[in-house]
Amino acid sequence: MKKFIVFVILISLLSSTAFASGTDYSHIFTDELNFNIFRYVVSKFVRTNSQDESSVPDTDTKPQESKTEDKQTTADKEKKPSTMRNVAASMCVARKVSKAIVNGDDVLKVEYSAGTSGKIYECYFSYKSYTKNSMFTYEDISEGSIFYINAGSDGFVSNYTVVAVINKSTKQFSVDVNAVKSNFNSRKVSCTYSYITDINYRNGKTSISLGNGEDLVIDDDAAQFTYHNNGRNSDVYSGDFTKYNVDVPEYDEDNDVSEVYFVFAVNYEGETVAICSVTTPSYVSGNIED
Repeated sequence: MKKFIVFVILISLLSSTAFASGTDYSHIFTDELNFNIFRYVVSKFVRTNSQDESSVPDTDTKPQESKTEDKQTTADKEKKPSTMRNVAASMCVARKVSKAIVNGDDVLKVEYSAGTSGKIYECYFSYKSYTKNSMFTYEDISEGSIFYINAGSDGFVSNYTVVAVINKSTKQFSVDVNAVKSNFNSRKVSCTYSYITDINYRNGKTSISLGNGEDLVIDDDAAQFTYHNNGRNSDVYSGDFTKYNVDVPEYDEDNDVSEVYFVFAVNYEGETVAICSVTTPSYVSGNIED
């Protein structure tokens, strides 16, 4: 009988040891097992120094601020909760791209604009930088490209997604809609890309009608950018998507074409929280205003 009891105890100990080595996922939500940079780590975006900072999430770590800018004040470092709306509004637009060696690593150094304050930041992409389900990688980033990142306090990017790059031939955006869908794990977030057919300013709100039939309402605190690439010198302007004469279509009766301007927008719950236009015009047959 004693031998039997000892045998049972040994079996119990072996069983508990064997199963304890496994991982119990029964308490974890299924969505949490699906790696998603915008739910898992993208809340660590850089925040700007403007008084209105709701469009850029706060974090304990941030990409490096350009050396040409002032350092953050103590008040700027106060924590504020991040939301999916904040994340969607944290669109980055590349200003300058170059190769460099940082901390002994070969990197792609990108200076970019983000948020609403007009500040310029820089970050570093390396072979350790990870992207998911994207048409583009960091090697495709050039001036005017639109992307989202998670970066440490040293400026090195751990996770990212590139949602649009400038086509060298057309000078317009090539957009990866699937990158937005797969990385923003929320049906409340969407992106829009088309040309402007009308702009309305009413009751303090700006709304634009697009060639694809959509109407966008621009939030008061939306991050707005204009990529000026129609001329000898290019630049990224922060604070207004209608800069450099980006406007409604102009009809050329002699050639029967309408000159139009394209915009890329990120929307949250039907309102635009980030938008960037391109100053190189495109041409559509006929008179769009008819």
